[in-house]
Amino acid sequence: MITKAFNIEMPNKPYVDNFSDNTVHASEYVGFKYVKVIVDANDWVVNVVSEADSMAELNEQASPVPAGCSAVVIDATANPTLDKYPPVGTIPKKILDKIDLTKLFE
Repeated sequence: MITKAFNIEMPNKPYVDNFSDNTVHASEYVGFKYVKVIVDANDWVVNVVSEADSMAELNEQASPVPAGCSAVVIDATANPTLDKYPPVGTIPKKILDKIDLTKLFE
């Protein structure tokens, strides 16, 4: 298990895309370092299939990938806000591939 502190940027007002006040909310992730999710052909996360503290442990776990789907491993050290647990069906793989959340929490 790992513990990772990070800040979440908060908007100035709810539902307003304005972060100029630089307000943050301190948060902490406590959990496994790696989480494997299954994404479907439309790049939607459909299931969390395994989690572990090392890639070797993660690879030892049986996590079959259904036809038409692929597996994505999320490193909680780099992405503490996306891994425990991503809302099923709400995080497209193409977004997971592009986001570098470490830049947001520096």
